[in-house]
Order: sequence, then C-alpha cells, then structure tokens
Amino acid sequence: MKKLISVIVPFYKIPEKLFLRCMLSLLQNELDNIEVLVIDDGSPEEYHKTLKIAEEDKRVRVIFAPHAGVSAARNRGIREAKGEWITFVDADDYLNAETFARIAGNLDDFSGDVNIFNGGADYNGKIVTNTNFLKEGINYAKKHEDRIRLMECALSVGIFPTGYTQCFSYGAPYCKIIKREFLEKQKLHFDEDVIFAEDVLLLIQIYQCAQEIYFYNWYMYNYVNNPESVTRRFRPGISADMDVFFSKIREFLVKNGIEKDLEKAYYARAQFELRRSFYLEFYNPKNTDPEAG
Repeated sequence: MKKLISVIVPFYKIPEKLFLRCMLSLLQNELDNIEVLVIDDGSPEEYHKTLKIAEEDKRVRVIFAPHAGVSAARNRGIREAKGEWITFVDADDYLNAETFARIAGNLDDFSGDVNIFNGGADYNGKIVTNTNFLKEGINYAKKHEDRIRLMECALSVGIFPTGYTQCFSYGAPYCKIIKREFLEKQKLHFDEDVIFAEDVLLLIQIYQCAQEIYFYNWYMYNYVNNPESVTRRFRPGISADMDVFFSKIREFLVKNGIEKDLEKAYYARAQFELRRSFYLEFYNPKNTDPEAG
C-alpha cells in the first residue's frame, strides 16, 4: 500500500480565485495517496461556497473551526492528519503540480524526519527561484555546524548565509514534508500563544530535534507575493506580538545551549523586524493613534 501524504491548508477569507488555483495545483494529478485537509479558521459564511467547491473532490476534507488563528488551524490539521507524511500549503499559494506528483509518488524514497524542497515566489506572474546553499545527499542534522547553518537561515529570514536568494526562509512550514510520527513523538506543534513568526519558532524546534534532514533540489512551491497578506498590512500591536516571539525563541535557544551559535541570526532578525514594525504599525498611514509616531 502506498504511503499517504496529508496536505494541511489553513483557510481564512482567501479570495476564491487564489484558493481554487491552490486546490488545482494539488488535485489536477490523479493521485490516490493524498488527503487535503482544509482548515477553515472561522471565515464568514460568504466564503463557505468557495470551500464547498474544493470539497467536491473526495480527497479533500474541509474542517470548520472557530476563529483562533493560523497556528490553531495548522495544529488541528496535524491532529486530523492520517498520512505518514505531512506538508503545509498556504491557501493563497500554489504548488508545482508535476513536482508534487513526483513527491507523492515516491514517498518511500524519503528517509528524513524533515525533507526540504526548492521553491520561489510569484510576483504578479514573474517567478523568482530560491538559490539554496543546501546540497542534496547531506544529512544536515549529522554535523552541529550544518544544523546551525540551517537554523541560522530559518531564524534570520534568509539574511544568513549571505549571497543566496531566499523568497521565503527555511523557517516557513511549507516546501517541506515532515514525518507525522516524528512530530507526535517529539510533541512538536505550533505555539498558539505566539501570533507572530509562530512558524519560525516551530521550525527551529523541528531542526533541533530532527535526526535526519535532507534537501532535494526539486521545485515544489510558489509563494504568492500578496500585498494584502497579513504580513504586509497595517497591524496594530504587532510590536507586542514580536516581543512574545523573541522572548520564546530566546528561551528555546538558551535552554538548548545554542544562543551563541545563533546570536548573529537572532539580532539580524530583531533589526529586520524593528524596521518592519515601523511601517506596519508605528508609522503606518492607517495608524490614527496620536502617540504612535
């Protein structure tokens, strides 16, 4: 019997056009060993029609949940997943259908707790490909310096190592397949108290715990550069959310004795997010708080 891959797709008020493109990229191949778990995070009822369209495919299961954020939605997907493997897809992004079919058809060939694939970004139809420092055939969990370099890139939003194009960092949950058994054994899940960079926090934990991490230079994922996404629009209170993330990540690094190894990446990320808080909150034109600026 073929191994099953569970695709977890959190959904919250995604435009129909983008969501259906995402679903088409998952379902256009006649794959019989995938399940697609669409976790609706309390979207208004007018979006339910879009979700019903996806549910017409027997491989899709839509789960309606109260609005609790993307971490809660992804955690629900992990709990509901039946596959030996798990991958995450954001509902406004899309996959390379040929690559995904290749992955789903060769699940027996992947041995890592985490298997990372190549990808890029879609800028209004223009595709920009990541350039990766990772190489095929290397277990990046075997040597401390290799593991740290991967974690460094994940934490720093791809700022480190320099000289590579990272449309999304290794701290994103997508563009990877992860053993469900590994997540369950290590009791790894998204921290629902963290609502900023919660994915980075989990991926750092995953990379620290994994015994085998491999990279495959197969182009799998297209991140859609959406100016209206939650990472780009006005977000009052984002600076406080950032404080929670940095506190949690610092606590984890200290606990595992790797704070010195990742010091540069930590402060590079802090500087990056400080700049971002200026235009997403403090000096955003939509901020009417007289004390904000």
